[in-house]
Amino acid sequence: MHSRRDEPTLSVTLLSIVAVLCAALSGAACADAEEMPDGSAGTESGGASSGGGEIPVDEMPPECRLPEEQDPKRGIEIRLENASDTPVYMFMDCLGRYEITSCADGYTKPLEVHEGCRVDCAFEPVDVCGSCQRCIGSVSEITPGRPRLLFWGGIHYHASERPSGCPCYKPLTFPGGRYRFRVPVYMSEHDAFAGLSPRWVSADFTLPLIGGWLSVPVAP
Repeated sequence: MHSRRDEPTLSVTLLSIVAVLCAALSGAACADAEEMPDGSAGTESGGASSGGGEIPVDEMPPECRLPEEQDPKRGIEIRLENASDTPVYMFMDCLGRYEITSCADGYTKPLEVHEGCRVDCAFEPVDVCGSCQRCIGSVSEITPGRPRLLFWGGIHYHASERPSGCPCYKPLTFPGGRYRFRVPVYMSEHDAFAGLSPRWVSADFTLPLIGGWLSVPVAP
């Protein structure tokens, strides 16, 4: 998924790894932590603001980093491509149905890649809560001449809470590094709507993405 030198001592490295697992990959459990498109996100009642920040690159384990001179502040286009004659189907709604995970924790915990029905924590006034219109899902058929296109901006919508008690998010840019994209696909439109017998497909990528887009084969 997400956006993301002198050698540290062992203790500093361990603290850094703990920090990224808390600040970057946790939700409510780290709601008070320091700072660290897919266009299907629901409509919010409030506007967006520029609040947010970056996850320090030192919090990305060395084996997951990219060269420092590369700029991670770019999203990625994802193309689900079917090279077979058999159609494949994918379900999407306002919450999204794909996952992006980070090398930082061994690709184990999905990142929050959608705003959801929350407002930016920095939005004024502070008593405004986010709200969504009805979340309507749809199914896309993926064929050789009709790939499914997605976009991820390299942003982690870190869960937090406003003083009013409303849930909110902090938009945090991930550092350059290694990530993984996963999505369930289905053999029929009915199965896609019902969530029956999903087949997960995946592809690893880097931020920034080298080559312009991420191609994900989905052929059965």
